[in-house]
Amino acid sequence: MHLQQEEAVLVTGWSSHGADRYTATARWPEAADEESSELLLLTQTIRQSCLVVAHAERSVPLSHQTLMERLDFSLAQDYRVPRNKPADLVADVSCRSTGHRSLQVRLTLLHAERPIGESVVDFSWIAPAVYRRLRGEHPHSAWGKAPVPAPVAAHTVGRAHASEVVLAPADRPGRWQLRTDVGNAALYDHPVDHVPGLVLIEAACQAAQVVTGPAVFRPVEMASAYARYVEFDAPCWIEAAVVPVPDDGVTRVEVTGVQNGRTAFGITLASASGA
Repeated sequence: MHLQQEEAVLVTGWSSHGADRYTATARWPEAADEESSELLLLTQTIRQSCLVVAHAERSVPLSHQTLMERLDFSLAQDYRVPRNKPADLVADVSCRSTGHRSLQVRLTLLHAERPIGESVVDFSWIAPAVYRRLRGEHPHSAWGKAPVPAPVAAHTVGRAHASEVVLAPADRPGRWQLRTDVGNAALYDHPVDHVPGLVLIEAACQAAQVVTGPAVFRPVEMASAYARYVEFDAPCWIEAAVVPVPDDGVTRVEVTGVQNGRTAFGITLASASGA
């Protein structure tokens, strides 16, 4: 699953049921008091379930690079991560090929036999030699070399500590510079040559908290698309705005990441009132 820290591995096993259907099991560690761990646990469980099925059951070589193009999810509005004890989850997984080296994966997440969320993921993979040609100008040496600007106040993004903050102030409201602090082990498991997608999702969540605060913004839906890599060697600007929609009890925020004048990703998050 491309992870080096044992504590970052959430998936505990998998099984095949034929006809492109699988089951993955996962264990979430004992949760802290803050809500901030929920999004990371959810997205990591989705990502790891997809990768373990792809590598173990769909013949995707471990040596190949996977390219995430889409990660969407919905979460039951009344679901909460259990406190003071681990949580065991099950992911019902179905796959279909969308190309010679690409898959669409659909997951249903269950806790205590209750469905708590659904997800759709599109990704592809490329051979090492092709990836080296693609990424030749962005070697691993960029890791940890870029200056990390000072963070915004942690409480404004719904986090307890400055070390968790991935946004820095910019030139106007609704815009921030992405902080790529590779010392944050929860987001940066090991050296890579581009900013991990998990960091971009966390940046979107923190930006949504700022533009909707002070009430807690708890994502129960996410739609995301990734157009290009976010690099370490140039500033990435995060822009967020509340989407004007009819009053249906849901607040939606659109977040865009722009680097070198080009859109790198777009994420739309939704939080239910009182969620």
